[in-house]
Amino acid sequence: MEESTTTFRSLASMSIQHYQRVLTLLPEAALLVDTSGKILAYNTGAATLFGGFESISNSLFDLLSDDTHPEIQSYLRLCARNRQPVVGSIRCNAQANPLTLTSYGAVLEPRSKDHEAIVLLRLKAKQDSSFRFLSLQKQIEDLNREIARRLHAERELKNQSNWLQVTLSSIGDGVLIADEQAKVTFLNPVAEMLTGWQLHQAMDKPVTDILNLVNEDSNAPLDNIAQKAMFEGAIVENNVEALLIDKFGEQKNIDITAAPIALDGTVEGVIIIFHNVTEKRALERQLLDRANRLELMNQRKNQFLTMLAHELRSPVSPISNATQLLKLQAKNSAEMCEPLQVIERQVGHLKRLLDEMLDVSRITSGKMKIVKRPFDLVSLLKSICCDYASQFELLGVACNVDMQTSSLWITADADRITQVVHNLFNNSLKFTPMGGTITLGLSSNQNSVTLTVSDTGLGIEESAMIDLFEPFTQGEQSLERHSGGLGLGLSLVKGIVELHGGNIKVSSEGLNRGTTFCIDLPLSQQQVQPQITPIEEPSSQLHRILVIEDDHDTANMLTQLLELMGHEVFWASSGIEGVEQAIIQLPSVIICDIGLPGLDGFGVARHIRNNVQTASIPMLALTGYGDSEFVNRAKEAGFDRHITKPANLKDIQDALRLTRNPKQVQLSS
Repeated sequence: MEESTTTFRSLASMSIQHYQRVLTLLPEAALLVDTSGKILAYNTGAATLFGGFESISNSLFDLLSDDTHPEIQSYLRLCARNRQPVVGSIRCNAQANPLTLTSYGAVLEPRSKDHEAIVLLRLKAKQDSSFRFLSLQKQIEDLNREIARRLHAERELKNQSNWLQVTLSSIGDGVLIADEQAKVTFLNPVAEMLTGWQLHQAMDKPVTDILNLVNEDSNAPLDNIAQKAMFEGAIVENNVEALLIDKFGEQKNIDITAAPIALDGTVEGVIIIFHNVTEKRALERQLLDRANRLELMNQRKNQFLTMLAHELRSPVSPISNATQLLKLQAKNSAEMCEPLQVIERQVGHLKRLLDEMLDVSRITSGKMKIVKRPFDLVSLLKSICCDYASQFELLGVACNVDMQTSSLWITADADRITQVVHNLFNNSLKFTPMGGTITLGLSSNQNSVTLTVSDTGLGIEESAMIDLFEPFTQGEQSLERHSGGLGLGLSLVKGIVELHGGNIKVSSEGLNRGTTFCIDLPLSQQQVQPQITPIEEPSSQLHRILVIEDDHDTANMLTQLLELMGHEVFWASSGIEGVEQAIIQLPSVIICDIGLPGLDGFGVARHIRNNVQTASIPMLALTGYGDSEFVNRAKEAGFDRHITKPANLKDIQDALRLTRNPKQVQLSS
């Protein structure tokens, strides 16, 4: 056997080679053995201690006294089980001189399926011990601990590396890792599938060769996301829709993110995570198309409701005028009174349904406007209760009023608040049987006012409350119900309340337990000053009135009604004829429809305002179009007032009364 500083035998593991230099640096005798006593390596100090290289056999037990074999076997196993060095005593049969040695044993590699545990034995003669050697011993122990620490760190690093690789390979997104030169070092299976490249094919290739990204809209190449992430030192996401063109030319929609890999502030690479969103993009496009179609259908529905309401108002208007004409002609006829009241109520019901259809369309399209002015809410509610007194009496339902104040001035749209209370009353009357009670309550605090309408009617099941405020939603009614409806009233209530910055809640204890609607409206922090409106005496002035209306029945009934009131009336059936008659007759008032053949009402108003002879004549727009858009257009064209069909007698009388002083005439709907 050749002599060398360190000798190796029967290498159980390539790891033994790592300890060669350590053994050569140790000043004392050192052996590398496994727990079976097999000598794997030794240094010059050991050879000298045991009488030369030829004296050392393959087994440690050949060097020891026979009676110490069991003790040494146990000692080796103890060393293998402990992380810290174990001190022991070994009695050897050295050629020159039998010695008792102090042994310091430390495990270097634990037992595995390939080999026994590997133990380092440092041997020292007891009689040579001294203070100098104790200091050296400590240094060696420190060295042993450092060796053990580094070996442990190496194993931990290897385990972490294996764990990370398994993790990256098992996740559902594509993962690509590149070095500081943006060249590929890793692809997981998902990335291989998406790009068409295998890891061994992609290794050391530029990232842009593997991830061929283009803009979905323009098909232009996208910036190198790996270089961008490393340059910015931060996570980078694509802000455009990206297409990945794989190795075979197939295109896929992807979402992609890149993040730099940094160590101690130095960027050493980049990790890119991407996943296939082709199906997601297709679903998004389908949903967008569906939303666009629904929006178009909704617009057409709103247009249909507007046009339907206008078309229905045209026949309702002459019916309303004829009813009012008959009432004036049959003042003293008891036989005609009741039938005319029936017609008048039903015309009012039709008018309310038409208004609800238009208002829902306005709310859903965001076109409803509210005009806030100060008013006494208590007075308004009392007036509404008086208006409904006959209906309560007719249906046998009691009306209780519980108001905690005699006056409460608020700033809101009085007409719309009236509409809210009307709809809630109508809803309660619809579901409250004869003998029931409806209670109107009002209370306030510093920040809000609370309005409640409760009844003792049929009540509402909890499952029905979810869609209660949706348009065209109605509760179940029995066959003997005394009123119908389109299911728009509560939807309108909610929309109007929310336009005022308030909210509405509904509660019910169940069927036949009644229902309560509670409305909270914000109060302005500013003190509302009551405004006193001067009372104008009714005008007895008679007018020369020009009616411009293309519908014969509407024009005929309106003409007879006005003539019965004592006015002189002229009729024109088209816009052009109306302009000509205005110049010829020089009326004191013009009542004009908007939808006219040849020249519409806006054009008529402009012609009349541009003529010196007719410029100052008050003009009233009487039309089925009630949207704010038409009201504003009427004002811009030159109309002084807008009245929506079907107009009752009071609307017409109020409009004519205001013509006494044209400068004070204001447009309203």
